[in-house]
Amino acid sequence: MDTDTSHTVDNEQKFWDELDGIVSARCGTHELIDDALRSYLAFTSTYINEEEYLHSEYDIARCCYRLLESALFQANQEYVRRQIVYGLLQEDDASVLHLIAAFLLYAGRAVEATFEMMHTEGSFPRLVELIQARRDDDLGLHRLLIELLYEMSRIQPLTWEDLASTHSNDASLNHVKLVLNEQYMCLAHAPPPPSASEDPNARPRLTNRILKLLSSHGSDYRTFGENLILLLNRESGLSPQLLILKLLYLLFTTPSTYEYFYTNDLHVLVDVIIRNLLDLDPGSDEDDGPEDGGGGVKASEGGGGQRALSHTYLRVLCPLLRNTQLAREGNHYKKEEVRKVLHLL
Repeated sequence: MDTDTSHTVDNEQKFWDELDGIVSARCGTHELIDDALRSYLAFTSTYINEEEYLHSEYDIARCCYRLLESALFQANQEYVRRQIVYGLLQEDDASVLHLIAAFLLYAGRAVEATFEMMHTEGSFPRLVELIQARRDDDLGLHRLLIELLYEMSRIQPLTWEDLASTHSNDASLNHVKLVLNEQYMCLAHAPPPPSASEDPNARPRLTNRILKLLSSHGSDYRTFGENLILLLNRESGLSPQLLILKLLYLLFTTPSTYEYFYTNDLHVLVDVIIRNLLDLDPGSDEDDGPEDGGGGVKASEGGGGQRALSHTYLRVLCPLLRNTQLAREGNHYKKEEVRKVLHLL
């Protein structure tokens, strides 16, 4: 994308005036829309990290919403989103990528069809590539790319090819690892494609790389496990709790990770499970989703999902008490409290 621009400004007000002029241009053809988008990206990317204008993520967000709220975007939403997605797939300049990633993140949070379009156009492997390449380049851009990967993966199933493009250390944020783990679980229980039934060797078995890493090198990643329990202790949302519980279920039902956690961390986890089981009200769920077959459940947000969440906590509690250090004689932490909770339930 050509980043040359004829727009120059010498104060903040002129910067925003120039930006408003670019996004308010009347564009009756795709060629004119393309010209306006090139001008928008060229102009804004020139001033990223400038002390006077775009020195914070808040300022970059303001730039994105200038376009999102403009007549240019409102009249041509699908086309503009698609052109920006193409920019993500093709652009290499860090400043332009910063604007593109921010725009797609905010556009997708407003309209999830943006993330679906990204997936259709093959953005997942591109994001993985950029996250790897930009790890030490621009921390703000790296964080945006990870958030974009998370949001895009959270709302739709990924393909086998998408997940095969990842590596165990691609996602450096815990919530990305959790959503990728769920994707692995979904694919593990999905029916094989028609081609696979004709040729069982046509596609190799997909390995859950999150679980594989913790199975092989768990002692090097104890902090991740500690953070999982801390997140579960603090989290009140239904979906994040389910994501965490699904990974815990896998860890407590996989022999190589039975003792991944320190015993003291397991004590904290028992405390969290007891408290949350007592706090949940499973008696008024009309909108629980069906169980997903992957050690967890699908449930809707909002007022429902309490029963589903309660069942998932119990699914985790069983192998936790049966397969870990807590199963050993003398390690039956809070045995009477657990019995009381089960009796109440």
